[in-house]
Amino acid sequence: MHGLGDDHTLLGPIIDDIRVFVRRYDYVSMNLIRREGNAVAHRLALAGLRGTVVNAWVDHPPDSIIDLLLEEAPHLNI
Repeated sequence: MHGLGDDHTLLGPIIDDIRVFVRRYDYVSMNLIRREGNAVAHRLALAGLRGTVVNAWVDHPPDSIIDLLLEEAPHLNI
C-alpha cells in the first residue's frame, strides 16, 4: 500500500481501487485481521471462489455460516 509504483500482481487492481478510495479522506486506518480472527468472512470468501455463495440475503444468513455466526456472536437471534 505504501509503494508508489504500479502493482502488476493479481491484487493490483484492488490495491489501486483502495488507493483511490483512501485519497478521499483525511485519515484512514487499516488493520490486518487474519482468517482465524474472522471465520465467517473467510468461509464466505471461499464460497465466493467456489461459486456457491448466496449473492444476496435479507432476513436470514446462508446456512453455510450459521454455525460460525452463533460461535462468534452467540447473542444473535438467528
